[in-house]
Amino acid sequence: MYNIDEINLLIKYNMVSDYLFTYHTKLSGLKDCNSDLLRKFKLGDQNSISIILPMIEKYLLTNIFNNTLLIPIPSCNKNKINTITKITPLLCDVASHLFNGSNTLKKVFSTPSFCASGYRNIKLLKKSIRADGDITSYNILLLDDVSSTGKTFKTIASLLYELNPKSITCLSIGKTFINNIKNLKQ
Repeated sequence: MYNIDEINLLIKYNMVSDYLFTYHTKLSGLKDCNSDLLRKFKLGDQNSISIILPMIEKYLLTNIFNNTLLIPIPSCNKNKINTITKITPLLCDVASHLFNGSNTLKKVFSTPSFCASGYRNIKLLKKSIRADGDITSYNILLLDDVSSTGKTFKTIASLLYELNPKSITCLSIGKTFINNIKNLKQ
């Protein structure tokens, strides 16, 4: 399921990481209905949102601790509010133990999208995001639409750990497996 580098990152940061289904990027050349659904979701398609939202809600109701701050990973584009951020308030309405952490992460400047480029510059990503707020009493759930290497989760978690949360769990809707991406830049 996870490669050794991803497992080492999870152990190092004492994180739990999970995903709802496998996602194939356009770069992979592979197609399936979940990947098509997630691509439409990322573009804000209401029908896709209405299908994926209950999947996330079910996960939240069965797997998440009390007093959880739901923090969406911001868009790579500084000036864009992504679908994950837009649905976070709706997800927080599902249970009284979920709190909206949409304002915890601030995008300072835009960075290239991994799904579009096949490359993630971690140093640039870390510089592009600011974590702010009192999260010491919360369990954190980081939510992203797609995870490929786990590096975004690791980078964001390292910023959040400086604010001393109780725990961090990472959930992506889709999980891309690197060996399925053609033209991946190392």
